[in-house]
Amino acid sequence: MNRLILIRHGQSEHHIQGLTGGWTDTPLTRFGRTQAQAAAERCKQIVSEESSLCLYSSDLLRASQTAEYIANALGLECQRDPALREINNGIAVNMTWEEAKQLELPETQPLWHWLPYPQAESWSMMTERVFAGMERIERVCPSTAVIVAHGFSGVATIQWWLRLDEHHRQNITFQLSAASITELSLSSRQERTIVRLNDTAHLQQEPPA
Repeated sequence: MNRLILIRHGQSEHHIQGLTGGWTDTPLTRFGRTQAQAAAERCKQIVSEESSLCLYSSDLLRASQTAEYIANALGLECQRDPALREINNGIAVNMTWEEAKQLELPETQPLWHWLPYPQAESWSMMTERVFAGMERIERVCPSTAVIVAHGFSGVATIQWWLRLDEHHRQNITFQLSAASITELSLSSRQERTIVRLNDTAHLQQEPPA
């Protein structure tokens, strides 16, 4: 793999309903669908000269729905991969943030290994899952991969691309907005490059109040 286009899903119903994210499986909002369409059109422009493309998405609804727009724009079939899911929030799934707060476990150090809820994943566990998924994708996608993921699993994807060790994974993170596009590529000297990060220039509208 010499190029990776990472797209975070558009606005989801859990964003506006006050629900936890993670494995809470809600669809895109109407505004989120507009964002997904805009991201798809921009993605098509970015990869217009690519002859070999692979498209992968988290199997959670908000990501797979976003990927449908991209698949239509690129004329590709999307492979849904649970390794790209957001961090597992365990028993807090489908709860409001207020409900989940009542079940939150005390913080432990290092936070990298903290389990915030019963049956949840730690950051380290999620990262290992995403890394394993990306290694598998890389083996079957030799050129350019388009990946539709989430805020936290998207961060792990960038960390995988940069080959960050565990120490740096704990201390370096990235902000990824809804329907943002991040482009990563190998330079002519085989350097792992961030071409664009959290690009939202294609999103002209603001979400409704």
